[in-house]
Amino acid sequence: MAGQDTPMVLKGITEEGSEAGSADVTNAPAASLNEGVEWPDMLSLSPESLLLGFEGPAVMLDRRGKLAAQNQKGQLLAALFSAGGAPEIRGLLADVIGGNKAVSEKLDLPEISGGGSIEVVFLPMKNDAGTSFVVVLSRETTMERNFINALLTSRQLFKDLVTCSADFAWETDKNGNFKFVSERGVLGFSAHKLNGNPPRNLMHHKHDKSLPFPFDSEVPLVDAEVWLRAADGSAACLLISSVPVHSETGEWLGARGVARDMTDTRQRDQDLQRERNRNELLNTIVDAIRNEVEPGRMLATAAEAIAAAVEARHCWVMRGDTQNGFTNAAEHGGTSSPIPKEASDSVSEVMLHGDPRGVVERQVGMHQILTAACRYRGEVNGAIAIARGVDQEDWSEDAMALLAGVAARVGIAVEQISIHEKLERLSRIDELTGLFNRRAFYDDMGDRLAHHRRTGRSGALVYVDLDNFKMVNDVKGHSAGDEVLILLSDILKGGSRIGDLSARLGGDEFALWTEDTDEDGAMTKARLLMADAEQLKSWSADDENPLGISVGIAVSDPRSEETMTELIARADGAMYDVKHSGKGGYAVMLPGGNIVRGT
Repeated sequence: MAGQDTPMVLKGITEEGSEAGSADVTNAPAASLNEGVEWPDMLSLSPESLLLGFEGPAVMLDRRGKLAAQNQKGQLLAALFSAGGAPEIRGLLADVIGGNKAVSEKLDLPEISGGGSIEVVFLPMKNDAGTSFVVVLSRETTMERNFINALLTSRQLFKDLVTCSADFAWETDKNGNFKFVSERGVLGFSAHKLNGNPPRNLMHHKHDKSLPFPFDSEVPLVDAEVWLRAADGSAACLLISSVPVHSETGEWLGARGVARDMTDTRQRDQDLQRERNRNELLNTIVDAIRNEVEPGRMLATAAEAIAAAVEARHCWVMRGDTQNGFTNAAEHGGTSSPIPKEASDSVSEVMLHGDPRGVVERQVGMHQILTAACRYRGEVNGAIAIARGVDQEDWSEDAMALLAGVAARVGIAVEQISIHEKLERLSRIDELTGLFNRRAFYDDMGDRLAHHRRTGRSGALVYVDLDNFKMVNDVKGHSAGDEVLILLSDILKGGSRIGDLSARLGGDEFALWTEDTDEDGAMTKARLLMADAEQLKSWSADDENPLGISVGIAVSDPRSEETMTELIARADGAMYDVKHSGKGGYAVMLPGGNIVRGT
C-alpha cells in the first residue's frame, strides 16, 4: 500500500470480477454515460482524499479485513472490524469481497459499542497492482431508527385506540370502493370480503337515501346514522364519522372513517318508543271509555277510539262467549255491517289454539280482519274485530299488541256494563215475581202514553188487587202467600201480549198495561183474568173468604190532556169501587168519573 499522502490509482471491479479499463471507476453493466460529457481515461483518489473528505465515519480495509486506514471519526467503525467486533459486519465484508459488488446495510450497534444504529456502505476497489481493498462509509441512523420506531409505536397505538373506540375503521378509494377495512371486518363480513367492493351494495332499504352516505361523502360527517345489510340479511344501524380525502389539487380520492354498531341500541330505542306509543294509544282508548258517563255508550266509544288508533276501516265490539255465541254490541266505520262469522269464529280459535295474546288474523273477502278475545278474570265475555282492506298494509305486530291490550280493558268494560245492567234490572224488577216494580212500570207507562199521543193510539190500564189475601198469610203462612203472589204474576204474564207491561206495584196490588186496547177490549181482558183467577181459590184461608181478584180499568184517550196520574187515579178508583161492591168483579171508570161495572 502506498503512503498516506501518495495518490492511489483505483480501478473499478465488474460484477464478474474482471478488471475494466483504468478509466472506469465502477464499470457496472447498467451504468450509462451522459452524451456530451468528456470522460477521463483514469481517475486518481488518494486515501486521504477518500477518507478525510467523507464527513461521517469511514475506514479502508484490505481483503483480509485488516484496517488499512481510517478518518478521524472512524475509530468506532474500526472497532467493529476488530477481532472482538460485530460478527454480522465481518460477514458483510466477506460477502462484498467475495461478490465483488457494493453492499449497503442498516445495522444496530452492540451495547459494547455504545448501541445506536448506523447505515454502512461497502465499496470494493483495486489499485494498479490488483490489490483488493474495501472502503466502508457509514452514517448515524440512530435518530432515524428511533423516529421510525416511535412512528410504528404511534401507529399501533392509533390502531389500538381505533379498535377500542369503534367497531371498525375503513377507507374507500376514488371509485367509492373499500380499499381498507380493519381486520375484524363488520356485520359478519370479513375484511377480505369487503375490500374492493362498493359500500353502497350493503345499503339497507331502511336507510334514508336523501341523507349523505359517509363512504363516498365529500364533506366531513360526525355520527351519521346509516342502515346497512348484515351478512345474514338483517338490518344493522351504524353510527359513522368520516372525513374526505383530497389530493393536493383538490381532487376527491375517497374517504376514511370509523363506525360503531348501534343496532341493539336503536332496537331498544325503537322498542321503547313503540311501547310508549302503544301505552299512549291504550291510555287514550281507556280514558275515552272511562270518561263515558252512559254505560250503553262505552262500547261505541271504544269502537271509535280503537278504529282511529289502529287506522281500521271498521271495528266491531261484541258481547258473549264461545258457548252461547257473540252479538254485536257496538261498531264504528261508516255504514252498518253485520259481524263476519269468521271474526266471531276466530275467538273460538283463540281458545282452541291458546294464542298467548288472544289475537287471530284472517282474510275475509277483500278485508283483513284482526280479532281479539275480551276477558274478565280469565273468562271470555266478548271480542273485538277490526278490519282493513287488502289494499292497505298488513296488520303489524304493534297493532296486534295494541288490540290485545285494549281487549283486556274492554273485557273489564263489558263486565261493568253487565253489572250495571244487572243492577238496573234488579232496580226495576220485583224480586219475588219477576214483574216490573212500581217505579219501572210507571216510567215505561209514561213513555207509552207520550208515544200514544203522537201516534193517536189508545191503551188500557188495568189494576188488579187480591181479595182476602191477608187471611192466607195469617192462616197458611207467608210462604203460602208468596206462592199466591207468584201464581197471580204467572196469570198476568200468560195473558199479556208482546208490548204489554205487567207489574207488582206492592203487597198484593198488581197492574197491567195493554197496548192498542179500547173499552170493550179492556173489559174482555178483565173477564179473561177473572176466569184464570179461579185457580187461586184453592189457596183460600177458608170457604167463607175465597181468594180472588178485584179489577179496575181506565182506558186512555190520546186526544185528551189527561195526565198519567189522573189515568192511574181512575183505574185505582174503579178497583176500589169493585172492592166496596162485594169484591170478585171488574169495573171501568170513564174520564168523567162514571163507573161501568162488568157482568
